[in-house]
Amino acid sequence: MEKASFIYKKDDGTLSNRELLRPVFLKESTNSIKNFDKDDVKYVRGFELNKDGLNESDIKKYEEILEDYYDLAIPTIQEYFKEQGLDASKLMEKSFKKQNISEFKVI
Repeated sequence: MEKASFIYKKDDGTLSNRELLRPVFLKESTNSIKNFDKDDVKYVRGFELNKDGLNESDIKKYEEILEDYYDLAIPTIQEYFKEQGLDASKLMEKSFKKQNISEFKVI
């Protein structure tokens, strides 16, 4: 599994050694907002179906299958770790500002 280690400078100026499992590099932090009218909304994200060559029945099938996919009962990470006998609260997904990172290396 890919890991990243780095020193992070907190807002209060203190430094802390950090290690992330499965690091992901983001252009921007992602936050989901339920209402389009909120001033904080900057992007709309979703799936776009290329309807070329599809009839109404095909389009409906794509929409239904996508809905079925999201209705699958996949456990959350917390539920899965708990099922494996581990304390899910030990694992936290976090984001760090690149500008506050030094000595970054993927290990």
